[in-house]
Amino acid sequence: MRSFEWVTRAEPHRARRRRIVREHPEIRALFGYDRRTIAVTLAVVLAQFAVAWLLGVCAARCWVVTLAAATFGAVLSHWCAMAIHEAAHDLAARRVRSNKVLALIANLPMVLPVAMSFRRYHLAHHALLGVAGEDTDLPRSFEVRLIGTGRARKLLWLFFYIVAYLGRAARFAKLPNRDEWINLAIQLPAAWLSWRLLSAPGFTYLLLSTAYSGPT
Repeated sequence: MRSFEWVTRAEPHRARRRRIVREHPEIRALFGYDRRTIAVTLAVVLAQFAVAWLLGVCAARCWVVTLAAATFGAVLSHWCAMAIHEAAHDLAARRVRSNKVLALIANLPMVLPVAMSFRRYHLAHHALLGVAGEDTDLPRSFEVRLIGTGRARKLLWLFFYIVAYLGRAARFAKLPNRDEWINLAIQLPAAWLSWRLLSAPGFTYLLLSTAYSGPT
């Protein structure tokens, strides 16, 4: 099977962007932030916690929790992840601080503290797109060889993508910065409160929703 195609020419996305803007300057009207992201994200976060609370109150059985997380919960958790992505690019509000706050809020039902780490490493991914050993989103060669082109292995890889993503990111890990410590300081108490207030079914729903959100 073929692995990556290695090239030495410049990364094409910037040149493509300049060409598109030059040929279609009207597209600039679509640039900028969209405050509607804030309202929708807040509604999604509330909905996710509401479902978790309901499952906890009803002492839902394991299969009910799993089914709810794999369907409804995964979609909501994926939206939270996409809100974190948009906020990382400062596309939800005018100010950088406002985008960071929204990302921290979107992170709450995801249990794990990922918002500020994603912002840090994802921006590095864009700055070094396609550069082997530097692009934080580029699969390593052994990952390509391990998964290959088989449907079953690709399905498993997609289903457990969050594991592959975190494992891939581990090689780029640096000491946490200030924003990441703040994220951790907020997320740990939030996770503890979720466990205490939502009980085991509700907390498990949030965890599974995050785990299942990758292939959504």
